[in-house]
Amino acid sequence: MNRWLRELPASGAPAANSWQTYARMLKDWAEFLAVHGVGLFESRERLKAGLSRYTGHRATGPVKARFAATTWGQHMSILSLFYRWAMAEGYASAEPFTYRAARALFAGTGRRPVWAEHAERTKTFIGKLGKTRTVERDRLRTDHDRAQRVIAEIDAATAPKPDKDEQ
Repeated sequence: MNRWLRELPASGAPAANSWQTYARMLKDWAEFLAVHGVGLFESRERLKAGLSRYTGHRATGPVKARFAATTWGQHMSILSLFYRWAMAEGYASAEPFTYRAARALFAGTGRRPVWAEHAERTKTFIGKLGKTRTVERDRLRTDHDRAQRVIAEIDAATAPKPDKDEQ
C-alpha cells in the first residue's frame, strides 16, 4: 500500500492533497476489510463479498459512515487504480471488481425495496380504479412500467457476474 502511495506523484497524481485523499480512502477500505476478516489481496470472490458489505456500510450504515454517490464514485475510482497497480506489480492476480460494477452496486443498495414497494402500490391502485378513469390508469401504468424498469436495471447491475476464467 505504501509503495503505491509513494509512486502516486510519478503516476499522474502530482497534488499533495490527492495523495492524502488516496491514502485515507485506501486506509478506510483496508481497515474495513480487516475488521471483516478479509485481506487486501484476498481472492476475487472474498474481495467482492467485502465490497458488498462495504457498499451497505457506506450507503445505508451509520450516518457518519455514509457516502454520497459522488464520494463513492471517487472512492471506487481510487480502489480501481490501486488494484490495477497491484496486478501490474504482481500483488493481485485479478482486479476484484470494476469501477462500473462498484458504482452500480452502490446505486442499487437500499433503493430496490423502495422501487419494489412503489411498483406494488401503483399496481394495487391501478386495480382499484374504475373503468372510466382511463387517463389516470394510463398515467399510472406508465409510472408502474418505469418502476419495473428501474428494478430490472438494479437487479441486472447487482447480479453476480461469472469470472472471466469461468466462461
